[in-house]
Amino acid sequence: MHSAFGRIARLTQRTVEAPSPLQTEIAALSRVIALLAVGIGATVFVSGRLVGLPA
Repeated sequence: MHSAFGRIARLTQRTVEAPSPLQTEIAALSRVIALLAVGIGATVFVSGRLVGLPA
């Protein structure tokens, strides 16, 4: 690890790959879709309970 190749190997192991803009947008969109799905599910559940349907 004290040679030039060793230093290069050590430098390449430390790099952290940042998410691409597309990955960031997909993550944000999936969060919004998940929140909408949970919200709609909760709304349907609560309205069903108010009408008198069993859980």
